[in-house]
Amino acid sequence: GVLVRKVEPTSPASSVLKE
Repeated sequence: GVLVRKVEPTSPASSVLKE
């Protein structure tokens, strides 16, 4: 996810929206 990138480091949404 976005705010839970620590919990889901492999999530596409995390990588794209967080970084």
